Amino acid sequence: LAFVYWQGGRPADAIRTLETALKNGITHRDVRVKLGVYLSETGSAERAIHLLEGLAGDDIEALNALGIAYGQANRSADAIRTFEHVLRVDPTNGLGWQNIGTVQLRAGDRTAAEASLRRALSIDDTLPGAYTTLGVVLSRTGRSSEAIEMWKRAVAINPMEFDALYNLTMTLMELGRRDEARTYGDRYISSAPPGFFALEIAEVREALKRK
Repeated sequence: LAFVYWQGGRPADAIRTLETALKNGITHRDVRVKLGVYLSETGSAERAIHLLEGLAGDDIEALNALGIAYGQANRSADAIRTFEHVLRVDPTNGLGWQNIGTVQLRAGDRTAAEASLRRALSIDDTLPGAYTTLGVVLSRTGRSSEAIEMWKRAVAINPMEFDALYNLTMTLMELGRRDEARTYGDRYISSAPPGFFALEIAEVREALKRK
């Protein structure tokens, strides 16, 4: 139920559902991990950290969730340390490298971020988030054409990779490739949950009106 709420752009209901489960004595670790992820992604990183720190151990999913929470709380060193723990437990975990690259990009180290994201994709070339974030690195370093290809790969793997759809639309519009931009923009407007992306949906609508 929480997942359905989340996918439908109702994060408060998703979080409330999981919190109710915990209050009612449900102790399954998946409930706590998912709640930690949802809290992190809705601006409550410190609550997520409190929930996840005692749970992680060598649990890959919990560690990745904890590392993301540290990153959202601007605790970059703790985030990197946690993702490095992930990679010690499972050296083939592409998501760990993706998450390291995301933290490095947020810190402004584009060279390191690009290396980490390419490492992630060399391990697992089905990670849409790695393609999306690598596209951001490429775009910010003047390689728009390569960035567009990364974002296209992301949405080919996951049509609901909304950050990639948004980036494609806005970048293609800037380059004057309006027909392509409209294809991705229309998909974004029709599928992105307004509960998460209301501002971005309005920006895409406005961009597509331009001649």
